[in-house]
Amino acid sequence: MKRTLPLLLAALLVGSVFVAVPLDATAQRNGTETLPGERFAGVVGTQEAELDGELETRAFGIAVANADSDTERAELVADRLDRNDDRLAEIEARQQTLREQRDAGNISEGTYRAKVAIAVAETSAANRTTNAAAGVAAGLPESVRSDHRIDDERLRGLRADAAELTGPDVADIARDIAGPNVGAPVDPNDRSGGERDASPNGTESRTNGTEDRSTDRDGR
Repeated sequence: MKRTLPLLLAALLVGSVFVAVPLDATAQRNGTETLPGERFAGVVGTQEAELDGELETRAFGIAVANADSDTERAELVADRLDRNDDRLAEIEARQQTLREQRDAGNISEGTYRAKVAIAVAETSAANRTTNAAAGVAAGLPESVRSDHRIDDERLRGLRADAAELTGPDVADIARDIAGPNVGAPVDPNDRSGGERDASPNGTESRTNGTEDRSTDRDGR
């Protein structure tokens, strides 16, 4: 998948020629200044964050599908939640540093906005894997979930942290940098993503990640 990035960069570079004028106009109307190079870096960074998030979600689905027991699946869920907890804490610290650097004049407003957009995309990607883990957890016995500290309170906490990191202000920045499909604020009460998780084939599966309900393109 990493080999697709050069093609992606080329496509984005071509696309930037067509979108540069309206996007710059939007920046001027909002009283901000984002140079083309800064905007391009933000677009590429958000694309990479989304790609990495998709790969992580699929890798998690494959691991769950290959697990031999509820205990193994619970271990995978717990590990995923631990990773996301650390990830969100790192993103929060990075956003705080970015604000301080901007306020001190150490980075430009455009660089700040580009990096914030990337952080928002990373947060949204982490939240998707939280929801995937929650979907697997829903199919586990209560005793197994309890043994691995997988409960609704922990899931609510992760979703709340993600929602705080993708609030309206930073979400607006992300959309201005990378388009309307990037940086939608996370709803801490939305569990729709947790009802499904990616199977090894990229199709949808439910509960424990092993039941495939989709068909291939030939209808089989």
